[in-house]
Amino acid sequence: GLALRCIGEAQLALGELTAAHTTLTTAVALADSTVPPSPFLPYQLVELARAEIELGHPDRALPLLARSLGLFGGNRVDRGHAEVPRARALNDLARSGEAKAALEAISDVIPSAGLERADWNFELARALWSEPSEYERARKLAEQALAIQNDAHQTRAAVRIRAWLAPRR
Repeated sequence: GLALRCIGEAQLALGELTAAHTTLTTAVALADSTVPPSPFLPYQLVELARAEIELGHPDRALPLLARSLGLFGGNRVDRGHAEVPRARALNDLARSGEAKAALEAISDVIPSAGLERADWNFELARALWSEPSEYERARKLAEQALAIQNDAHQTRAAVRIRAWLAPRR
């Protein structure tokens, strides 16, 4: 299961979305088939949810993320791994208030730099855009996210952020 999750993550990073979805679905099924379920199951659910989001199905991602959050329990750091993609799904479904609340609740467990911070910044920027008084803050957060993604050579993520920023400058 763990090896399949790693393969699925690589496929997601390469943009091989259908293959990633298939791989991660198998990883989740394997992790869920043991008694008790594998301790890796919540992480695999998060990655499968990411695949659903990338495939344009944020509505399918939310139940996976809810289950993952339930399995993570009170571990706030691990919950942070699920809340950022959950915020993306909520933003994609035009539920920015819920996305903003989820992101603000985990702001203290997100690293101050790196790709997790970039994802958090961008999803918060998207959530804030529904409030005209937050436009400037949203642009700054998105620009910071773009800089991090560019530095890390994360082309797909950078393209997505640039596309969002373009009409908002």
